Amino acid sequence: SLKASLVYFKDPWVLGWVVSGAVAIIIPIISWTSQRGYYYNMYGYLQKLEDEERYYEEQQKDQEEGDGGDGNYYNYYKDCSWINYACRKQQYKYAMMDGSGDGDRPQQNIPYWFIWLAGDDSSEELRRWKEENTGMRASQQGSPGMNLAYALTLVMFASIIAYGAITIAQKQNKSNFLIFLGLTTLFAFMNMVISATSVTSGDDKDMEESYYGWYGQTGVLMTYTYLWIMLFSGSFLIALGIKSYLEKKTESNDDTEGAEKGDYEDAGKGDYAAPVV
Repeated sequence: SLKASLVYFKDPWVLGWVVSGAVAIIIPIISWTSQRGYYYNMYGYLQKLEDEERYYEEQQKDQEEGDGGDGNYYNYYKDCSWINYACRKQQYKYAMMDGSGDGDRPQQNIPYWFIWLAGDDSSEELRRWKEENTGMRASQQGSPGMNLAYALTLVMFASIIAYGAITIAQKQNKSNFLIFLGLTTLFAFMNMVISATSVTSGDDKDMEESYYGWYGQTGVLMTYTYLWIMLFSGSFLIALGIKSYLEKKTESNDDTEGAEKGDYEDAGKGDYAAPVV
């Protein structure tokens, strides 16, 4: 029951574990939100207004000139949900047709599974196709797939917190739990490196097109989050490892003292002589 569960929080180790886990999630969110919000208020808001004005003027110009015979596929544009594979596949085909006459470089079709997973940022053609039809750069809207990956990361970490709290509260064998913490630390480190090197972009062009600057990328939030998960898991791995070692050492000393005391009492009984009547 809930009441019985709250009793476990009297243990300072359980309370420290849960609070530290919550901090490891909250701090990256606060830091990321404040940094991207600062850039948006300083620069991004004005840039967004300029883009909206430019898009409106282009739309007015297209209507005045007539866009029926310009060879574009604007009338076929549709804003697809991330899970709608068929819609994204069709939009990619339209985007490739619309940009087929640009440049002399031969175009290479990207696999459709990549288009589905990567979203609107998966190709330059899709980014241009979306911007021309909505006035909104694809990079400003984020990737639903990346947002889902971040949400699943939070769910996974919440499960780790719950499992750890139960293990610590019920005084279970910590050997397996320490191994689990070591693997979690390694997993968080690997994902932090992947997020920083592959998911997060350092291209100046991408930064110029972003309303939120470099910090506006979801990859930055994921990097922060994995960094704090790594620090959290690594710190408790060391702390609980030391605690387990000291407990085993204390138990070993108690057993040794108990055995010595028992031997002493047995020896005393053997040397005792009954009085002569």
